[in-house]
Amino acid sequence: GIFGVIFGLEYVDEHIAPDQTKFAFVSIWFAYAFALFLLNCKVKGRRTFSRVPFINAWKLCVFLITGFIGGLFTSITASGMGISHFSVLTLMFGVSEKTAAPTSVVLLAGSSIFTFFWRLVMHGDISAEAWNYFLVSIEIVVFFAPLGSLLGSYLNRLVCAFIIYVLAIVGFIGAFVIVPLTPPLIGLSVGLTVCGFLFFLALMFVGGRILEDVVRLEKQEENVIYLFDIVTGVMAGQHKRNDAVIANDNKATEKPITQEKEITVID
Repeated sequence: GIFGVIFGLEYVDEHIAPDQTKFAFVSIWFAYAFALFLLNCKVKGRRTFSRVPFINAWKLCVFLITGFIGGLFTSITASGMGISHFSVLTLMFGVSEKTAAPTSVVLLAGSSIFTFFWRLVMHGDISAEAWNYFLVSIEIVVFFAPLGSLLGSYLNRLVCAFIIYVLAIVGFIGAFVIVPLTPPLIGLSVGLTVCGFLFFLALMFVGGRILEDVVRLEKQEENVIYLFDIVTGVMAGQHKRNDAVIANDNKATEKPITQEKEITVID
């Protein structure tokens, strides 16, 4: 993510107008929310996980690529790291929104702080208005971000998803109301919305394949555990039989005891 931020600030940000960045963010966010809505409606009782199941090398590579792309969007829109990881976690790896939301908030906070730092130290072009926004946001974010994560952990997953739908719709409509519209901006918004929706549909398709692999791996684990239980049970039974044979051999080699001793043993 840090490398994506640096690359975006040094080579990409200066070529994109502020209005274009606003529409790019709200359009992609709206496309994601719509894809998540379709997924939750299409798959009733959709299975989710509290963490990425069966993490391996290629999944780590996916997160590295997602981090770079998210950092690139962060350098442009100031909040790309959150949506990039949130979409991959929920649509591709089936992680619950209750886990993905606070995870994305932490990633978003770290990338935004680094972006502000790089702007200040390397470029030195932080305006007074940006400083004011930064100072105002501190006391709000440090309180409401943990509070939102805490409350979200007690809410149903679909309730968290519904909040995402509402925020995406409000942001999308608000951009059209606030930002002066031009044909290029409208075309950009429509194009990014359609392309983003198709991309998120592709993530959903890949996520379905991954879920099938997860189910298969879980069955393999169950079979291994079952075989392990059988083997340990057989070994335990064999040990018991061996102990019984040894005990019988010991009894056969012992001298006969008297009736009095036998009564004592029975007592």
